[in-house]
Amino acid sequence: FSVNFQLTLDLPEQSPEIQEGTLIKNGTQFLLKLEAQTIFSDGTTLVTILENNREVQLMSTAEMDTPGGLSPENIFSFYENEPYEYAVIGNQTVQGQNLTAIEFKPLDQWSEYSKIRMTVLKSKNQITMVEAFGKDGISYIFDIKDFNSSPSIDAELFTFNPEKYTGYHIEDLR
Repeated sequence: FSVNFQLTLDLPEQSPEIQEGTLIKNGTQFLLKLEAQTIFSDGTTLVTILENNREVQLMSTAEMDTPGGLSPENIFSFYENEPYEYAVIGNQTVQGQNLTAIEFKPLDQWSEYSKIRMTVLKSKNQITMVEAFGKDGISYIFDIKDFNSSPSIDAELFTFNPEKYTGYHIEDLR
């Protein structure tokens, strides 16, 4: 699938930081493109490209596994991998679309989130928003603007080719 989204990072006592982005996912492979960085994985290696610093970081995907955390790998399936208590907290109609809000509370006391709220478009059983409320007071809102369940995906999107990054510092952390 592929999605275009707006990510809002809400820090306590600061103005919210808003970024537009794209996520393309194919099995364990993904590409996450934000304004200042691109992150992608072929399922084994995680590549982070920091455009402003002209830097590329390579890590093993095992390094990014954080139980209870949200990542491009699990943003739409986090509830399948960790134990949560959940409840439907409401239904509403927005611009003629019936939406259901579901709230998840992690059962793991060490989770970095106090709760995660998901909004689903009932007619398509499709996620439209995910809000994660951190125990540190930071909240993250992924507002899905466009969802494509069967895009045409080029496998090269997930493959690191160092020749594309001439002049970049490449840091191999694997």
